[in-house]
Amino acid sequence: MRLKPMVASIGVAASLAVSSPALADGKATGRITRLSYDPAAVYILTDATKTDNPTCSVSTNQFAVPLTNTTAIAFLLTARANGTVVVIGGTGACTTVAGIENFNWVGY
Repeated sequence: MRLKPMVASIGVAASLAVSSPALADGKATGRITRLSYDPAAVYILTDATKTDNPTCSVSTNQFAVPLTNTTAIAFLLTARANGTVVVIGGTGACTTVAGIENFNWVGY
């Protein structure tokens, strides 16, 4: 009998996730041209223009990585050093640094 409420809860959660309005989350495919740092974040500058740049972002080719995300920073440094073409995705929000989209993921 406990299974029914759990299934109903999962169904409600799934339908809410599908029906919620999504933020535009930027994505860029290209090379990292510059990484810079200040006490707020590490900034990624790419040679590609983002698709779906969120309205909060004033830059069409930059993302901000929180300093606590050391794994991503190491991955990005390696990609920059090797000149690797990467795909970088943002969160659609600009809360790490005002005016720059938050970094979310990266892949080769």
